[in-house]
Amino acid sequence: MLAGSGWVLSARAATIIVTSTADSLTASDVEFTLRKAVRNANADFSCGDCAPGAGANTIVLSARQTYTPVLAGAGEDANLTGSLGVADGLTIETDAAFSTATIDANHID
Repeated sequence: MLAGSGWVLSARAATIIVTSTADSLTASDVEFTLRKAVRNANADFSCGDCAPGAGANTIVLSARQTYTPVLAGAGEDANLTGSLGVADGLTIETDAAFSTATIDANHID
């Protein structure tokens, strides 16, 4: 298993740890955002500066945080704007037992 900044990768699946509640796709901004994590999980490679997806992925959110997509747009499926579309087997969990996080889609699409 390899460990690095904000991610863990094994031969069968990736664990992608989200470290920012921002909604950003800016490469090399050192923010591991939910949008980047979903894009990487769908593509099974790194679309930015967080962990590449690999097979059945797990995205880990910080407990008791709210993640709100704000990059408005519609009519595209690459998660560049608008809602976050999941194309693969994906588990989303928090970093604390018995805690939740909120994903508020904010009627973005």
